[in-house]
Amino acid sequence: MKSTVLRILGLLILIVNAGFSEYIIENGKIYYNEDYHKTLVVKRIDDEKSEKYLVKNPDLKSFKILNENFAKDKDTIYYKEYDILEADINSFEILDEDTGKDKNYIYLYGQTVRYENSGEPVDMKKVTFYENSKGKMDYFRNKNGIYVLQGMYAEKVDNVDKRTFEDLGGGFGKDKNWIYSGKTKLRNIDRESFENIGDGYIKDKNGIYRDTEVIFYDSDDAYNISKLENVDKESFENIGEGYSKDKNNIYYNNEKFKNIDVKTFQLIGNGFSKDKNNIYFEKNKIEGAEAKTFQIVDNFFEKDKSNVFYKEHKLKNISPIEFQTLYMSKNANVAYAIFFKNKDGVFKLLIEDPFDLTKNKVVKLNVDKDSVKIFSKNYYKDRNNVYCNDKVLKGADVKTFEMVGNDKDEAMDEFIDALENIFDASSSLEKSNETKKSSITAQDKNHKYEYCRIVK
Repeated sequence: MKSTVLRILGLLILIVNAGFSEYIIENGKIYYNEDYHKTLVVKRIDDEKSEKYLVKNPDLKSFKILNENFAKDKDTIYYKEYDILEADINSFEILDEDTGKDKNYIYLYGQTVRYENSGEPVDMKKVTFYENSKGKMDYFRNKNGIYVLQGMYAEKVDNVDKRTFEDLGGGFGKDKNWIYSGKTKLRNIDRESFENIGDGYIKDKNGIYRDTEVIFYDSDDAYNISKLENVDKESFENIGEGYSKDKNNIYYNNEKFKNIDVKTFQLIGNGFSKDKNNIYFEKNKIEGAEAKTFQIVDNFFEKDKSNVFYKEHKLKNISPIEFQTLYMSKNANVAYAIFFKNKDGVFKLLIEDPFDLTKNKVVKLNVDKDSVKIFSKNYYKDRNNVYCNDKVLKGADVKTFEMVGNDKDEAMDEFIDALENIFDASSSLEKSNETKKSSITAQDKNHKYEYCRIVK
């Protein structure tokens, strides 16, 4: 990704990267905005008297972006909107976009990596990581054996030859006897000719394999993986996102595409591909999509000259002209309401079932599209009115209306729950004086509001 830049626009400061996420400093508070969803960034303070955590804002003066997902202030490291309570500010290093380490521990997605069996954190002083050409650390050793990082946990690799073991990168290793995928031996892969060609595809002298397709387990923590049949081994290549090709065919995972033009096939992104005739999502043809004009808008929407699509589903009677995504509400990283606008007005896509896109509903909002500002699923405003749950919020002052922290019913409770789950399931979080006001979801110069009601 491109390097992060800082732009100052009046009271609004954006620390932006080339993706769909950014840190926003607004009215003295810091937010993490990811895919059009804004969440308050806070740090936890360990209160020894109450044996609970208090929550307060990061230090604005010393706040600095480190990469697209990490930031810091004078005494705290942050991953997205979460603080990493255990991280040592002076020795912290970023290993990749989601992984960091310091003199004490290693962190993935803002969480301390722990041993699978004991639950104890991996102590950096007692381990040695293997180096590999891919750059990312996967395997390490300590006095008890060799381990591999598998998500949030370090799992032991059993019955491995410690003297000859190597980290091959990409989650693969080898010793004098075996090729390993994570902690598991690959029984049917030739050790000497093994080649990781990416995205779960493996090549050896005998053929092409897909590491995600297991066809046989045995009791020695080993398995056979599925061999792709009838592929041309010499011309075969991984082209990303689960797609591969040889001189004759296109494949998605292990399945061959039917009736596709191999010469004009290309990836578009986000699981979409096309040939000269059609658009595809994964291995399925998208009905009604025009190949020549189809394009990705963002992580949610696509469009062609006539239509707008949410993922692979066409939205009825929505024009692509002047189309723009405005805001996304989510719960547990699943979107459940997305606001957008086009030449015809402002709309809210209600995601009733993330697994059945035909059940989604599009609602047109009675607002001024040129001045609309979305605060949350519940609150938004234009130059004329403030709205809550799609109705005018009577008595609200448009000019001074603002959210207090995050919208209570979608973000703050989710945020507190996520902190408890991520950092320590047994710990409890107590809201600071500022956060205790989270029952008040919005305010203006005249009133404070809770769930669309004036309460003060």
